[in-house]
Amino acid sequence: MQRNLVLGLTTLVSQVKETRLVPLVLDVARQVPRGTLTEVHAAWDRAEETFLARLLPRLTTTEAQALSVENRAYLNQRLLRDISEEATVAILLTLASAGESGSGAVARIHLESPSPQVREAAREYLQRGGTI
Repeated sequence: MQRNLVLGLTTLVSQVKETRLVPLVLDVARQVPRGTLTEVHAAWDRAEETFLARLLPRLTTTEAQALSVENRAYLNQRLLRDISEEATVAILLTLASAGESGSGAVARIHLESPSPQVREAAREYLQRGGTI
């Protein structure tokens, strides 16, 4: 049952195209069960990462600011996992637009990234959050 749920969510997330659904997908992502279904969770992680890289850059500042505290915390947490450069930049810039400053330590880690885009996004996050 858990396997089918995660696979269904993976398919659903890959089809979302509207930014107004970002908060809902983040609410769902926070609830995805973690367990021993390594292959299934790897598929979920890839679909979620692609979703974040694809839709977060399209959020308006108002939409980013409207993200719940829980969704902002989830995005900050997502920065601690192994994710693509595109997803990292998207998350950092979304949190910067939201005025988030809760994860300055995580953003400072990204200042050391080999990617110039990630370093610039981390700087923007820290500047907007007033922690640099």
